[in-house]
Amino acid sequence: MSEESPRVKILRESTEKRYEDIELVLDRNGSIININESGISKLGYELRDVLGEKFSERMLPLSEKDQIEDFLERIDEEAIGVSASILHANGRSKSYLIIGLKLKENPEMFRLVCIPELDRETDVTEPERSFFEIKMRNEILEVFLSEKDDEVFAEVLDIVLKSTRSKFGYFGYIDENGALVCPSMTRDIWDKCQVPDKDIIFQPESWGGIWKESLVEKRVVVKNVENTVPEGHIHITRSVAVPIIFHKKVIGQITVANKPSNYSEYDVHLMKKFADMIAPILHARLEIERGRDALETSESHLKLIAENAQDLIYRIRMIPELKFEYISPSATEMIGYSPQDHYDNPSLGSQIIHPEDKDKLQEMMHEVSSEPIIMRWVHKNGEIIWIEQNNTPIYDNDGNLIALEGIARDITKRKAAEDEIIQKKLLSDKLYDTANSILEYSDFADITTVIIEACKSITGATTGNIMIITDEEKQHEIDLMSSEDSIFIRNIDTYLSIKGLSEKVYRSREPLYENDLTHPEFYQTLPEHLVELENILCVPIVLEERTQGLIALSNKSEGFSNDDLEYVSAFANLAAIALQRIRTLETLEETNRSLERKSSEMQMLYSLSQEVGQTVSYEEVMPILHRHLNRSFNHDVSASLFIIEEQQYFMINPIRPISSKTELQIKQMLREGYLKLRAESTSELPEDPIVHVRTESPIEEKGHQLVEIQSTIKNPIVFPDTREVIGLVLLGSEKDNQFTEDDIRLLFTSMNQVSLVLQKISVLRSAEKERLASLIEHLPEGVLLINPDERILFQNKIAETYLDMVGIIDSDNSLLGIGNKALDDILNNYQENRAVEIQIQDPPRIFEVMTIPIQTGPQKGGWVLVIEDVTIMREIQERVSTQERLASVGQLAAGMAHDFSNILQGIIGFTELLQLKKIIPDDVMKDLKSIQSLANKGAELTHQILDFSKQSISEKKIVDLRKVIDEILSLLKTTIPSNIRLLTEYEVGNYTVMADPTQLHQVLMNLAINSRDVMPDGGIIKIKLSTSRNNPDDTESSSEEWIRLEVIDNGPGIEDSIVPHIFEPFFTTKDRAQGSGLGLAQVYGIIDIHNGTISVETELDSGTTFVIHLPMHHEVPVEQEKETKPDTDCSGISVLLVDDDEIVLEAISRMLERLGCQIYTASNGIMALEIYHKEKDNIDIIMTDMMMPDMDGIELAKKMASINPSVRMILMTGYPLGSKKDELQAIGLVTWVQKPVRMARIGELIKIHSIN
Repeated sequence: MSEESPRVKILRESTEKRYEDIELVLDRNGSIININESGISKLGYELRDVLGEKFSERMLPLSEKDQIEDFLERIDEEAIGVSASILHANGRSKSYLIIGLKLKENPEMFRLVCIPELDRETDVTEPERSFFEIKMRNEILEVFLSEKDDEVFAEVLDIVLKSTRSKFGYFGYIDENGALVCPSMTRDIWDKCQVPDKDIIFQPESWGGIWKESLVEKRVVVKNVENTVPEGHIHITRSVAVPIIFHKKVIGQITVANKPSNYSEYDVHLMKKFADMIAPILHARLEIERGRDALETSESHLKLIAENAQDLIYRIRMIPELKFEYISPSATEMIGYSPQDHYDNPSLGSQIIHPEDKDKLQEMMHEVSSEPIIMRWVHKNGEIIWIEQNNTPIYDNDGNLIALEGIARDITKRKAAEDEIIQKKLLSDKLYDTANSILEYSDFADITTVIIEACKSITGATTGNIMIITDEEKQHEIDLMSSEDSIFIRNIDTYLSIKGLSEKVYRSREPLYENDLTHPEFYQTLPEHLVELENILCVPIVLEERTQGLIALSNKSEGFSNDDLEYVSAFANLAAIALQRIRTLETLEETNRSLERKSSEMQMLYSLSQEVGQTVSYEEVMPILHRHLNRSFNHDVSASLFIIEEQQYFMINPIRPISSKTELQIKQMLREGYLKLRAESTSELPEDPIVHVRTESPIEEKGHQLVEIQSTIKNPIVFPDTREVIGLVLLGSEKDNQFTEDDIRLLFTSMNQVSLVLQKISVLRSAEKERLASLIEHLPEGVLLINPDERILFQNKIAETYLDMVGIIDSDNSLLGIGNKALDDILNNYQENRAVEIQIQDPPRIFEVMTIPIQTGPQKGGWVLVIEDVTIMREIQERVSTQERLASVGQLAAGMAHDFSNILQGIIGFTELLQLKKIIPDDVMKDLKSIQSLANKGAELTHQILDFSKQSISEKKIVDLRKVIDEILSLLKTTIPSNIRLLTEYEVGNYTVMADPTQLHQVLMNLAINSRDVMPDGGIIKIKLSTSRNNPDDTESSSEEWIRLEVIDNGPGIEDSIVPHIFEPFFTTKDRAQGSGLGLAQVYGIIDIHNGTISVETELDSGTTFVIHLPMHHEVPVEQEKETKPDTDCSGISVLLVDDDEIVLEAISRMLERLGCQIYTASNGIMALEIYHKEKDNIDIIMTDMMMPDMDGIELAKKMASINPSVRMILMTGYPLGSKKDELQAIGLVTWVQKPVRMARIGELIKIHSIN
């Protein structure tokens, strides 16, 4: 298990997007609150089975439990990740990356997102289940060895319930009467069971259901359906009953019930394992308890016998001579001597005392004790009996002992019972001490010494040993372990050769003893070094119903008994437990080593998959692989070869320096192994693959040189989907037999990971190539690839088309040149980001050729050529250049026109005033009219300049273009000579536009006059209307529908050299007397401010067509009522006139006076404000110039409106107001007028707006 913090941030952001992951919500105790549908589906659990269960106990292998619980404790606000295996309901596991974070809405809960790491499952049934079984069995052993009372049953039952995830159960034993005693019945059963007269002891006649079937038939019974139970019994949904059998006899039973899901085969297997392990321990425990009960019963019986026996009553005279004065008749029965025998022989009382107890007689004669004296007497028949004497001394007046009275009671049976109790207690203590010693030792040799010494001590045997089968496959080739003072036996057949032992002890697993080995039937079968044996006792060590060894004792002085068999059998059970514990610990250690090895392998594979999974380059994969191989394998060199996409990649990564010979050997081994694999897979080899060889520096540069490789493991690199062999990986060592099966397996798995990545890269590169090929094929430019020999390797369709036009190609597909330039000249003049221009005349086209050298990869030294047809681009560039030139000229002309308008304003004003004088000579009047005519032409010229520069005032409204054309035709008929025909052609359609009709009149007039001037001998002018959905070039309008207006003539046409300049102001091909050069410039400007475009199509001697596109409008034009010309008498109207030009101010003020107005004048805005502050009640209307220093007309209008929101203003300007129009109208602007303005127009405006 390893944390992967570098991926946490990416994974946390990606979890919202992944729907195939397993997501769980846990509470603060780690219990499952919720799991998504994907988790339920992928893991195979029922939702009701996992809700409320602890995640670490329910869904993880036991080996991962502690680490995951530690991981859950470390989850904080920030997400953290960990790699772990999650168990499927079927017992298999899969590796996941688990991301944990606290829920924002409830910090007491955790959210786990489990993302699959590798696309494979691992069958953990055997190692993980073995690990689990070992742990549970160890727990059970510790309970049996540490608990002495009935609590052991409850403790063991808790372990079994936890192991099977069951809710209810019991663990009971069969007592001496055949009843099932269940001291371990779960509290839930007792509390919830409503059966009358419930008890924990069940007589055979009360047995029923699944537990009866299991006990009677001695087999496991499983019911994954609802069980039939008596009324009042708790509800049982499913159950398993397993009998505990020892030496073919049922001695107990374990039953579990109400697991949330069905009991599996593994549950049954696990409970059988527990039952087999418990059997010998339970048997030994029951035997000890029964022996203890029997001794207690025996002792009470003996006391009763002693109390009712006929005691021997006696009186012995000490002085003057020793003699029996009285002996009760019971003496005869008790010791075989009659009372008369005692009378006849006064010394008989001392003679019958056991020699070893005569010192007690001396003590008694010296000082008579009031306490009972226990000693041994010898019966007349030689038997020894135990006597309890209670003596009362008789003293004379001087205090001398003269007689002794007493009662002697035969306590032989009671003493035997007491000795038996002592012996049983000694056995129990020995068993307990030995059991504790088992827990202290991990070496079975030490445990053997403890057990054999205890057996010798409890039985009195002088020699003994324990023999263990160390090789189950060769049960007759066995080493035997023994204590130091025992006879050392190397082969169990030595014991089995003794007659009768083979079948009874080893085969049938029955203990026995033989006290007479001197009989010929035994003596003749004994090996020479065993003739010293006098007797023998053998007890099998049985584990899981198989004989695992023997406890053998010999040379007990008084011979072995059935009690000895029972005692040693108890120790044999302990030996079985010890053996099982040792083997369990060994298995556990091996499992731990296996898990550690697998964990290390998983970490390596995970790290490898993560690192190679992030690369998309073949060159990067193998260095990553070799780094991981160096960490995980004990080897001297690793090497790899793979051939893909016509390229060959060699890599050699030595741990220590290698000789050139060894390097050549490795390359040869890889090449031959690869060719063999490819031949077997019938895959075709690429011709002349490009070779990439990479030899890394030795990791240990100071190590001794690797001269020869003695052992290797190889693994092919195979695409999983197609099974195509693309390479080979090799690990080598100078040692023989260096590599193991685990190494082979790990290398195989590693190569699977690498193969997946290489296949992914291949698929990505193929897809990228297809996309690139498709992209290149559809590029608007021609792209071709040439090799260093200038031969064309690839060209897209556009390049093929262009080369057909401009390419010079040799017969071997070599490119010699493009257009009029040799290819060598093009390549030799290569400059980065600089193109070579190629021009051809037929047809007239311009191409640009960009050259890019190839500096890496298989085509190194070649070139990529990009050919682009820039003919249209050059035309557009020319057009844009013309427009920019026109715009700059227009800006200059607009400024000049504004100043010229002020000059003309003075000329026109004063001329009109002079003409109004009554006494003017005729010649002067004629001159004044000439001045006015010239001024009017100047004003018209100014309007043209402003139209061209897009600075003229435009009054747009919705108009029908057909009506505008019809209106202009009536004017043209008076202007166009009769030898020129005027024609119109209207297609059916909508021709409504938003435009200034006066300006459109000007456009049509100017174009028609231009056509007239080039056709002095007559011709045709046609005005044509049509609609179009094609968006014209060079416009920013978003309109989808357009009106196409064409003015066509059949004149001489325009020369190509002239066309780019026709819209420039003051450019003309006419005499200066015929034209100013502003007509077409004016047309260009008017069309542009209408968001339209104008272009020209011309051909010499065939005519010219001006094409105008205007955005179509869909509103219906409103008919305007004709305005009646108002009276220009302005008498009584007061006007504030503002203008910074003194001449203009003077001229207009005198014109206003002539019109009858009362005048206030101001030369700037500040002065105007001062006057208005004083005279605002007397001023009806304000006329102001727009362009003034310090404060222009717009700012003045705003300030006037702040003084008087009802103010009325007329703005005199040479520029359009644009977006400021609405704003100014809202603050009092009533109209505006373009300079120069005539007196009549001034009078009209003042009269209209002062009245309104």
